[in-house]
Amino acid sequence: EQPEMAGKVEHVGQLAAVPQPGMDILVEAIEFFAENPHCRASQLLEEWRDTPKGAALNRILGLEEMLEEGAIEREFATTIELLRQKALRARVANLLSEARRRLLGPAEEAELDQITRQLAGPTF
Repeated sequence: EQPEMAGKVEHVGQLAAVPQPGMDILVEAIEFFAENPHCRASQLLEEWRDTPKGAALNRILGLEEMLEEGAIEREFATTIELLRQKALRARVANLLSEARRRLLGPAEEAELDQITRQLAGPTF
């Protein structure tokens, strides 16, 4: 019930690449709330009524526990970051697989280097 959190999600495209069940629903919900920050979960539920996505959202809303607002935001941010890292690792695996079959182009090598640095975390 905090659609404003969707506006804080960066790299939605990376999330879409995560081979995880339900990821398409999460990405679509994030995009919906990013484009419609005034909307609430009930409005998305109405939009998805009588669809498999609506049924999934309804199950999630039914499981919602009463957590303090800060805890919900931290959990959401942590989950999004873990999913983003999973997408980055999958992309690295894909690029390394390609590198075993052929020489990577300069753009692919740069992408691999950039992702590897992102996964390594900040350097001090």
